[in-house]
Amino acid sequence: MENKDKLSWIFFDIGNVLMDETPWLNYYTELIYRTLSSAGFLQSRERYDGEIARILSEERGEISQLWHLFVPDEGKREALRLSIREENLWAYYELTGPLAGIPETLRDLAADFQLGIIANQQKGAHRWLEKNQLQPYFQVCALDCDLGVAKPDRRHFEWALKEAGCRPKEAMMIGDRLDYDIEPAKALGMSTIRLRACGDYRRREVRSESERPDVELYHAIEIAPAVRRLASLPATPLIPIN
Repeated sequence: MENKDKLSWIFFDIGNVLMDETPWLNYYTELIYRTLSSAGFLQSRERYDGEIARILSEERGEISQLWHLFVPDEGKREALRLSIREENLWAYYELTGPLAGIPETLRDLAADFQLGIIANQQKGAHRWLEKNQLQPYFQVCALDCDLGVAKPDRRHFEWALKEAGCRPKEAMMIGDRLDYDIEPAKALGMSTIRLRACGDYRRREVRSESERPDVELYHAIEIAPAVRRLASLPATPLIPIN
Protein backbone atom coordinates (compact mmCIF):
# COMPACT_ATOMS: atom_id res chain seq x y z
CA MET A 1 0.00 0.00 0.00
CA GLU A 2 1.42 3.39 -0.98
CA ASN A 3 2.51 5.64 1.90
CA LYS A 4 0.60 8.91 1.42
CA ASP A 5 2.95 10.68 3.83
CA LYS A 6 6.12 9.75 1.93
CA LEU A 7 8.71 12.52 2.18
CA SER A 8 8.94 14.12 -1.25
CA TRP A 9 9.89 17.80 -0.77
CA ILE A 10 12.91 19.29 1.01
CA PHE A 11 12.86 23.04 1.72
CA PHE A 12 15.97 25.01 2.63
CA ASP A 13 16.62 28.35 4.29
CA ILE A 14 19.35 30.45 2.66
CA GLY A 15 21.39 32.26 5.33
CA ASN A 16 23.81 29.91 7.13
CA VAL A 17 22.22 26.92 5.38
CA LEU A 18 22.72 27.30 1.63
CA MET A 19 24.93 30.34 2.18
CA ASP A 20 27.98 30.67 4.42
CA GLU A 21 27.41 34.14 5.91
CA THR A 22 30.81 34.21 7.65
CA PRO A 23 32.63 36.47 5.12
CA TRP A 24 29.76 38.95 5.22
CA LEU A 25 29.55 38.89 9.02
CA ASN A 26 33.27 39.69 9.26
CA TYR A 27 32.82 42.57 6.82
CA TYR A 28 29.69 43.82 8.59
CA THR A 29 31.48 43.83 11.95
CA GLU A 30 34.19 46.08 10.50
CA LEU A 31 31.60 48.23 8.72
CA ILE A 32 29.81 48.86 12.01
CA TYR A 33 33.13 49.81 13.60
CA ARG A 34 33.99 52.30 10.85
CA THR A 35 30.51 53.80 10.95
CA LEU A 36 30.42 54.21 14.73
CA SER A 37 33.94 55.64 14.80
CA SER A 38 33.25 58.17 12.06
CA ALA A 39 30.09 59.30 13.84
CA GLY A 40 31.93 59.78 17.14
CA PHE A 41 30.29 56.93 19.07
CA LEU A 42 33.49 54.93 19.55
CA GLN A 43 36.68 56.00 21.25
CA SER A 44 38.30 52.61 21.84
CA ARG A 45 38.87 49.66 19.52
CA GLU A 46 39.66 47.63 22.60
CA ARG A 47 36.18 48.15 24.01
CA TYR A 48 34.57 47.36 20.66
CA ASP A 49 36.48 44.09 20.36
CA GLY A 50 35.63 43.28 23.97
CA GLU A 51 31.93 43.68 23.31
CA ILE A 52 32.20 41.41 20.26
CA ALA A 53 33.92 38.74 22.35
CA ARG A 54 31.20 39.01 24.99
CA ILE A 55 28.40 38.78 22.41
CA LEU A 56 29.97 35.73 20.80
CA SER A 57 30.22 34.03 24.18
CA GLU A 58 26.52 34.39 24.92
CA GLU A 59 23.88 31.91 23.78
CA ARG A 60 21.59 34.65 22.50
CA GLY A 61 24.25 37.14 21.48
CA GLU A 62 23.95 38.77 18.03
CA ILE A 63 26.40 41.11 16.29
CA SER A 64 23.51 43.49 15.58
CA GLN A 65 23.41 44.22 19.33
CA LEU A 66 26.49 46.41 18.82
CA TRP A 67 24.24 49.16 17.49
CA HIS A 68 22.18 49.26 20.69
CA LEU A 69 25.25 49.14 22.91
CA PHE A 70 26.97 52.13 21.35
CA VAL A 71 24.05 54.22 20.05
CA PRO A 72 21.26 54.34 22.67
CA ASP A 73 19.25 56.93 20.75
CA GLU A 74 16.92 55.06 18.41
CA GLY A 75 16.67 57.84 15.84
CA LYS A 76 20.45 58.24 15.51
CA ARG A 77 20.93 54.48 15.51
CA GLU A 78 18.48 53.90 12.66
CA ALA A 79 19.94 56.79 10.66
CA LEU A 80 23.40 55.23 10.89
CA ARG A 81 22.12 51.80 9.92
CA LEU A 82 20.28 53.26 6.97
CA SER A 83 23.43 55.08 5.82
CA ILE A 84 25.26 51.77 5.28
CA ARG A 85 22.31 49.69 4.07
CA GLU A 86 23.37 49.54 0.43
CA GLU A 87 26.98 48.70 1.22
CA ASN A 88 25.84 46.03 3.66
CA LEU A 89 23.52 44.45 1.09
CA TRP A 90 26.31 44.50 -1.49
CA ALA A 91 28.63 42.71 0.94
CA TYR A 92 25.98 40.15 1.86
CA TYR A 93 25.40 38.95 -1.68
CA GLU A 94 28.84 39.58 -3.20
CA LEU A 95 31.23 38.33 -0.52
CA THR A 96 29.40 35.11 0.35
CA GLY A 97 29.28 31.73 -1.34
CA PRO A 98 27.66 28.35 -0.74
CA LEU A 99 28.27 26.65 2.58
CA ALA A 100 30.87 23.88 2.25
CA GLY A 101 29.20 20.70 1.06
CA ILE A 102 25.99 22.34 -0.15
CA PRO A 103 26.48 21.89 -3.94
CA GLU A 104 27.19 18.18 -3.47
CA THR A 105 24.26 17.83 -1.06
CA LEU A 106 21.80 19.45 -3.45
CA ARG A 107 22.96 17.30 -6.35
CA ASP A 108 22.57 14.18 -4.22
CA LEU A 109 19.10 15.04 -2.88
CA ALA A 110 17.79 16.19 -6.26
CA ALA A 111 18.02 12.59 -7.45
CA ASP A 112 15.22 11.49 -5.09
CA PHE A 113 13.42 14.62 -3.90
CA GLN A 114 11.94 17.88 -5.10
CA LEU A 115 13.77 20.86 -3.61
CA GLY A 116 12.53 24.28 -2.56
CA ILE A 117 13.48 27.40 -0.62
CA ILE A 118 11.62 29.16 2.20
CA ALA A 119 13.65 32.19 3.25
CA ASN A 120 13.55 35.79 4.39
CA GLN A 121 15.76 37.57 1.89
CA GLN A 122 16.16 40.63 -0.31
CA LYS A 123 15.77 40.59 -4.11
CA GLY A 124 19.52 40.03 -4.46
CA ALA A 125 19.01 36.45 -3.33
CA HIS A 126 17.79 35.47 -6.80
CA ARG A 127 21.02 36.65 -8.42
CA TRP A 128 23.08 35.05 -5.66
CA LEU A 129 21.46 31.68 -6.34
CA GLU A 130 22.08 32.03 -10.07
CA LYS A 131 25.66 33.25 -9.63
CA ASN A 132 26.50 30.27 -7.46
CA GLN A 133 24.73 27.84 -9.82
CA LEU A 134 22.22 26.71 -7.20
CA GLN A 135 19.02 27.99 -8.80
CA PRO A 136 18.51 24.96 -11.12
CA TYR A 137 18.12 22.64 -8.14
CA PHE A 138 14.98 24.38 -6.85
CA GLN A 139 11.47 23.98 -8.19
CA VAL A 140 9.92 26.37 -5.64
CA CYS A 141 11.54 29.55 -4.34
CA ALA A 142 9.48 31.27 -1.63
CA LEU A 143 11.20 34.52 -0.60
CA ASP A 144 9.46 37.01 1.66
CA CYS A 145 10.55 39.89 -0.59
CA ASP A 146 8.40 38.40 -3.35
CA LEU A 147 5.46 37.25 -1.23
CA GLY A 148 4.94 40.10 1.21
CA VAL A 149 4.81 37.67 4.13
CA ALA A 150 7.83 36.49 6.11
CA LYS A 151 8.87 33.71 8.42
CA PRO A 152 7.87 32.80 11.06
CA ASP A 153 4.39 33.56 9.69
CA ARG A 154 2.85 30.20 8.79
CA ARG A 155 1.48 31.70 5.57
CA HIS A 156 5.02 31.80 4.20
CA PHE A 157 5.30 28.03 4.63
CA GLU A 158 1.75 27.41 3.44
CA TRP A 159 2.41 29.32 0.20
CA ALA A 160 5.47 27.17 -0.51
CA LEU A 161 3.61 23.95 0.24
CA LYS A 162 0.72 24.97 -1.99
CA GLU A 163 3.12 25.90 -4.80
CA ALA A 164 4.80 22.50 -4.39
CA GLY A 165 1.48 20.68 -4.32
CA CYS A 166 2.37 18.71 -1.23
CA ARG A 167 1.04 18.27 2.28
CA PRO A 168 3.12 19.25 5.34
CA LYS A 169 3.84 15.62 6.25
CA GLU A 170 5.36 15.12 2.80
CA ALA A 171 7.81 18.01 3.34
CA MET A 172 10.87 18.84 5.40
CA MET A 173 12.32 22.20 6.46
CA ILE A 174 16.08 22.64 6.90
CA GLY A 175 17.07 25.83 8.70
CA ASP A 176 19.38 27.34 11.29
CA ARG A 177 16.81 29.19 13.43
CA LEU A 178 14.63 27.51 16.01
CA ASP A 179 12.13 30.38 16.04
CA TYR A 180 11.88 31.13 12.31
CA ASP A 181 12.47 27.70 10.75
CA ILE A 182 11.97 24.79 13.10
CA GLU A 183 9.05 25.84 15.29
CA PRO A 184 6.67 27.10 12.55
CA ALA A 185 7.48 24.18 10.22
CA LYS A 186 6.98 21.68 13.02
CA ALA A 187 3.66 23.31 13.97
CA LEU A 188 2.41 22.66 10.44
CA GLY A 189 3.46 19.01 10.58
CA MET A 190 6.67 19.19 8.51
CA SER A 191 9.79 17.21 9.36
CA THR A 192 12.66 19.43 10.50
CA ILE A 193 16.44 19.51 10.45
CA ARG A 194 18.40 22.21 12.23
CA LEU A 195 21.84 23.04 10.81
CA ARG A 196 24.23 24.57 13.35
CA ALA A 197 27.15 25.17 11.00
CA CYS A 198 27.74 28.91 11.43
CA GLY A 199 26.12 32.22 12.39
CA ASP A 200 24.82 33.71 15.63
CA TYR A 201 21.85 31.35 15.90
CA ARG A 202 23.95 28.18 16.07
CA ARG A 203 24.59 28.93 19.75
CA ARG A 204 20.92 28.90 20.74
CA GLU A 205 19.62 25.88 22.60
CA VAL A 206 16.16 24.34 22.43
CA ARG A 207 13.90 25.76 25.15
CA SER A 208 10.64 23.92 24.46
CA GLU A 209 9.38 20.83 22.68
CA SER A 210 7.69 23.04 20.09
CA GLU A 211 11.09 24.07 18.71
CA ARG A 212 12.87 20.74 19.01
CA PRO A 213 13.96 19.54 15.53
CA ASP A 214 13.87 15.94 14.38
CA VAL A 215 17.62 16.12 13.79
CA GLU A 216 20.42 18.57 14.63
CA LEU A 217 23.50 18.71 12.40
CA TYR A 218 26.75 20.68 12.42
CA HIS A 219 27.98 20.18 8.83
CA ALA A 220 26.19 20.45 5.49
CA ILE A 221 27.65 17.15 4.32
CA GLU A 222 25.56 15.45 7.01
CA ILE A 223 22.27 16.68 5.51
CA ALA A 224 21.73 14.13 2.73
CA PRO A 225 22.36 11.05 4.93
CA ALA A 226 20.06 12.48 7.62
CA VAL A 227 17.29 13.18 5.10
CA ARG A 228 17.54 9.66 3.73
CA ARG A 229 17.39 8.17 7.23
CA LEU A 230 14.22 10.14 7.98
CA ALA A 231 12.78 9.09 4.64
CA SER A 232 13.87 5.46 5.18
CA LEU A 233 16.03 5.53 2.04
CA PRO A 234 19.57 4.13 1.68
CA ALA A 235 22.41 6.62 1.91
CA THR A 236 24.47 7.43 -1.20
CA PRO A 237 28.11 8.58 -1.26
CA LEU A 238 28.66 12.30 -1.88
CA ILE A 239 30.85 13.03 -4.91
CA PRO A 240 32.77 16.33 -4.53
CA ILE A 241 32.03 19.07 -7.05
CA ASN A 242 35.23 20.79 -8.14
